[in-house]
Amino acid sequence: MSARPPILFLLIDAIPFDLAWEAWNDGAMPGFLEPRPSVSVFPSLTDVAVPALLRPVGGERPPGYEARWYHPPSGEIRGPNDPASEAAMAPFQGRPRGVLAQAALYVLRGGLAYVQIRWITHRFAREGGPWLGYLSATDGVGHFGGRSGLRRAFDGALAAVDAVRREHRQRSGVWPDAVLCSDHGMAFGRLHHLSEHALAAYLAGGGFRPGERGRDGVVLVPWGEVGSGVVYADPARAPELAARVARAPGVDVAFGVEAEGCVACDDDGARARLSWRGDRYRYQPIAGDPLGYAPIFAALAKDGVLDGEGFAPDEALFAASWRAPFPDALARVRRGLDDLVEHPAPVLFSMRDDWTFGPALTHAGAMLLGGQVGTHGGLTAAQSLGFAAASEEAGDPWPGVPALRSEQVFAPWRALLRGGGPSSEG
Repeated sequence: MSARPPILFLLIDAIPFDLAWEAWNDGAMPGFLEPRPSVSVFPSLTDVAVPALLRPVGGERPPGYEARWYHPPSGEIRGPNDPASEAAMAPFQGRPRGVLAQAALYVLRGGLAYVQIRWITHRFAREGGPWLGYLSATDGVGHFGGRSGLRRAFDGALAAVDAVRREHRQRSGVWPDAVLCSDHGMAFGRLHHLSEHALAAYLAGGGFRPGERGRDGVVLVPWGEVGSGVVYADPARAPELAARVARAPGVDVAFGVEAEGCVACDDDGARARLSWRGDRYRYQPIAGDPLGYAPIFAALAKDGVLDGEGFAPDEALFAASWRAPFPDALARVRRGLDDLVEHPAPVLFSMRDDWTFGPALTHAGAMLLGGQVGTHGGLTAAQSLGFAAASEEAGDPWPGVPALRSEQVFAPWRALLRGGGPSSEG
């Protein structure tokens, strides 16, 4: 029996599905099957989206949504150097470590991406076996280099992968397998900004107390300049707080937990109730249709898919909604409010594609670097749809599946990854 060929699992940060498909269609992904859309988690932020890829393989949940996270039992804001922040990213070779490494992603960008992909491919060529690499610098390229800059960096990564596969084929006579994917998408264009202080002031105008705990208290924990945010508060006030947050400048839709689900509110005052029981979901517009899911549920009802209480099976709802403006929204919001992180917030919100949210200091730093022209984190399709693609030699690992969730990308190799093949150090 012949030995299994080496396999490279490579996560390339922030590559949207449409950009990956364009590269494949242009011939820049030789030896790969057509990419599939991969729907990210929500919030579609790197610190939760990257670990989500390995959840079915026994990966750990991050403590919070970003490297700087809130610890509700103590009321402390921790990270990014807290050891707990590292555990969920540990299996990925080449991950950035510490504040300076994170900053380098945005300062060095394209140059760092060049160095990273060559380090990854050289290590893979030397060590062989299953190898789990993470090209993180492309996130910084997307934020500051826009779509064209990201395409150039992506093409460079693809060329390096092709070169290392060809070298192995020449040495051994066997093509190594490869699986490429991204953790989220990216929205491009001119961006407006909602600062942490502006949102805090807006919430204070509604009777809440920013920076405090208790019934009226709210805690904001922004880290980067991204397309989403979270608010920690008394869960009993989450629906009321979400309605207030939804009307802040640039906010698209906000979610507040309640019994058996949550309330969704948009900036026009539309509201809907999202409910879940086991692996079934229900969407009930209260005033308007904030997620645009009423037609989706009407079509499922017409097809006889809903049960007597209006709940849709998870699989059917995903198939009907992954192409929606807010892809797979109910399941993603549920995870974001429930088990995506160890300390979930009772209120999540998504910005419009042309807005970001974060600290004023982070925004000032971004402006010194020329200003952001790309963002992610939100619930929209542009920010949510990444990609997954496998080499032709392995065959189709996801047969009959037009789109994937994050946890499905590495599922066909669960046993291999659990076997400890990809080293966590280096």
